[in-house]
Amino acid sequence: MELFEHQNFGLFTKFLKNRDVVVWCAKPVRSDAGERVNIEALAGDRKARAAAAGDAMDVDEKAAAQQAVPKTGTLAPGSTAQPRHVLDLESAASSQGGHLMSNKKCKFPEGSFKRSKKGYEEIHAAFTGMKTLNRVQGKLYPIAFGQDDPILLCASTGAGKAMLTFLNKLSKVRDEETGDFDFDSFKIVYVPYGVKVDELTGDHQLTKQQIAETQIIVTTPEKWDVITRKSTDMSYINLVRLVTIDEIHLLHDEQQTGDYVHLVGLSATVPNSQNVATFLRVDEKKGLFYFDASYRPCGLQQQFIGVTEKKAIKRYQVMNEVCYEKLLEQAGKNQTLVFMHSRKETAKTAKFMRDMAIEKEIITQFVRADAGTREILETESQNVKDLNLRDLLPFAFAIHHAGMSREDRSLVEDLFDDGSVQLLGRWVELSSQDVLQMLGRAGRPQYDTFGEGIIITNHSELQYYLSLMNQQLLIESQFVAKLADNLNAEIVLGTIRNRDEAIQWLGYTYLYVRMLKTPGLYSVGPDYLDDDPMLIQKPADIAHSAAAMLEKCNLFKYERSSGKLTSTELGRIASHFYVTYNSMATYNQHLRPTMSTLELFRESVEEPAAKINLLLQAYISQLKLDGFALVADMVFVQQSARRILFAVYEICLKRGWAIPIRAALDLCKMAEGKQFPWYRYFDLTPPEIGELIGIPNAGKLIHRLVHIFPKLHLQAQVQPITRSLLRIELSITPDFRWDEKVHASAEQFEIMVEDVDGEIILFHDTFVLSQRYAEDEHNVSLTVPMFEPVPPNYYISVVSECWLHSETRLPISFRHLILPAKFLPPTPLLDLQPLPLSALHSKGFENIYSSTIKTFNKIQAQVL
Repeated sequence: MELFEHQNFGLFTKFLKNRDVVVWCAKPVRSDAGERVNIEALAGDRKARAAAAGDAMDVDEKAAAQQAVPKTGTLAPGSTAQPRHVLDLESAASSQGGHLMSNKKCKFPEGSFKRSKKGYEEIHAAFTGMKTLNRVQGKLYPIAFGQDDPILLCASTGAGKAMLTFLNKLSKVRDEETGDFDFDSFKIVYVPYGVKVDELTGDHQLTKQQIAETQIIVTTPEKWDVITRKSTDMSYINLVRLVTIDEIHLLHDEQQTGDYVHLVGLSATVPNSQNVATFLRVDEKKGLFYFDASYRPCGLQQQFIGVTEKKAIKRYQVMNEVCYEKLLEQAGKNQTLVFMHSRKETAKTAKFMRDMAIEKEIITQFVRADAGTREILETESQNVKDLNLRDLLPFAFAIHHAGMSREDRSLVEDLFDDGSVQLLGRWVELSSQDVLQMLGRAGRPQYDTFGEGIIITNHSELQYYLSLMNQQLLIESQFVAKLADNLNAEIVLGTIRNRDEAIQWLGYTYLYVRMLKTPGLYSVGPDYLDDDPMLIQKPADIAHSAAAMLEKCNLFKYERSSGKLTSTELGRIASHFYVTYNSMATYNQHLRPTMSTLELFRESVEEPAAKINLLLQAYISQLKLDGFALVADMVFVQQSARRILFAVYEICLKRGWAIPIRAALDLCKMAEGKQFPWYRYFDLTPPEIGELIGIPNAGKLIHRLVHIFPKLHLQAQVQPITRSLLRIELSITPDFRWDEKVHASAEQFEIMVEDVDGEIILFHDTFVLSQRYAEDEHNVSLTVPMFEPVPPNYYISVVSECWLHSETRLPISFRHLILPAKFLPPTPLLDLQPLPLSALHSKGFENIYSSTIKTFNKIQAQVL
């Protein structure tokens, strides 16, 4: 008991103030190895929360006083923290991806109930309706319309979030007297409403002119990331005044990323909205709005069914039977959408429902009684291409997936829209947030009093979906998986120049926000938290590890001592063409200077990429594939092929490899689909063309189309500058008809100068032919190296970036080239003694130099 004596008061006070440290340090000693890991993680979480709340322990006073990461735009190397460890970022990325569930329990709304049946368990989540509309808009109005502060609005789907986001900006460009809007002074990224709107996605491209004429751009995170990575034209990006991020809860998903820009985040209701608000720099007191499910204008009735069968075949059978029972409850009353995880299951499940209804003689409940609807379904079923759809459609059942033709999908959409089809089975790659989005849209105020959503899944997944749909699934960051590629993009753009700026950049991410809140989940152990409550060391190690990994792939140069980061050509190509660092490492390893088109495709059928290889060859060859699975995969190949092939082309171009450059560029144009054998028809007259193809009347049409094909005439004059440098004056004359529908506003060509063997690129540049000057002669000056002995010739090629076979090749002969005379050899330096100033034999000159030199050196002595 001597500890409690007065003379030990200081020591006792120290123990009392640090009682948590004593407890958590003593617990591991009394625990086994399994419990010790959990205790360390809990201790780390507790300590991070205490530090975030400003309640640092006494032993952390020194660490708390540590300077945080500076917020200035430019950081000197070594101004923050030095890395201590190299982390395995690939292993640190969550293997569960968007399916990660960090909360362990889920509370049901009041009035919910559960019941068990043979083979499955069913949970009904209660919902509450609402008597007045637009309560969300009414509460948000003063901030959304009157202020420019960042906003985070979390409300259920269908609550009317989107319409509030941009009217604030429109009010600022409106003339109060005339009521006109200055549409050229701003850009809004996202929402369609009232002014000129256009889509900018991978499937829908815009020209620079179309972008300039558009006020509101609807885009995807991936596409906007690609655009902002390219610093060549920032004119319209600098006009952006408002960025609306809809469905910001997709931070949890695996696919997430000058003048003041107003940020508005829209999200479904999420439990940790304060973390997202911190990420967006939202003032929680006036800019964060959180509305739970009671604010939905149309209530959502939810059912969660967890199948308890363990065997796969029985589980599949139970799922189909439960789905049929739920479908039967809505038959003849409401239309139903059924989403499946597999393309094959789309048709199989729809046929199972149809066959069950026929077997139990209740198929008439799914088909409208009027003869007109039955006649429409019978007629349309004969016109569709998909055999499964043709079999289902007469019974008012339909399917919808990416493997179907565009015509079949449009027909299904129209029939479902007018009510002719009662059940629509659809395939989609379902992430957790897709489920949230789909069920959230069940029930719309203008049509229904409430919506109903049913999830049928394995019993082991039941807790996850209950948390997801009842606003209890914490939004976690998936940024680690894409961190290295994003870091490379920032370095290429010039926003990050050293490791310290990378640490600062990480401080702005949602990953950093969540690491502070739940360090244990993100592998932040006690060794980081002991002396670093603001977690500066962990981002330092992450930045160092990512930089080391990217340097290994040759995407940039990393000076470890100073932390300086310098981008390379490979890094620039990876960023601009949205290619991952792993893919760039593969290309860098396997590309060779003599690879032909066949060798670019050469790959073992046993390798995982062989399927993509074959699909790409099938696409270029325009082969028709059977089976919706292959057709759907072909869509992915079609969307990505040209981008990846252009990356390969750029790699070869920067290395000066002429043979793979041509092969890759030809493949790019093949993937684009612009193929035309013009060389057979270009010099023929319309009657000759008609006779050649066997259709005389089509001769004029073919002749006109042939002369639309980009063809150029080249002339060149050579002038030697020195014995090692040549100037080539190249004259380019277009020889084709310009058609704006085909050529748009400009055509782009690559100018390349090759050596005599056609293997090395000595010079390359881009030539853009605009419509305005399509009939003029263009002169381009090139400067290329000359080697000795003098080669017999060089080759100049002007190749279209879009049109296959659109290439003009001009040989330049050096047979009569006269090079300047060689320089005389240097004068040999004699071994002379230094001369005194008196060697000038002039007192006046001697007085001038006497204050600076005493003697002349060897060169000066030799000249004298």
